[in-house]
Amino acid sequence: MGSEQRFDYTAIGDAVNIAARLESGTKAAGVDVLIGSSTQKGFKGTLRPLPPIEAKGKAEKLKVYTI
Repeated sequence: MGSEQRFDYTAIGDAVNIAARLESGTKAAGVDVLIGSSTQKGFKGTLRPLPPIEAKGKAEKLKVYTI
């Protein structure tokens, strides 16, 4: 994003917003890491499911897991 004089790379979109919500939800969940359902699908190992969390801008709660 930017102009010819000033150019800066940034990440935008739904995935970035969900990642921010997961990171901010760690405190309320009482864990160091929250993993969303997309990452959980590709994870090779055991994850512990947690109660879904509310996320600003999302109609449905997010399914979350921790390691």
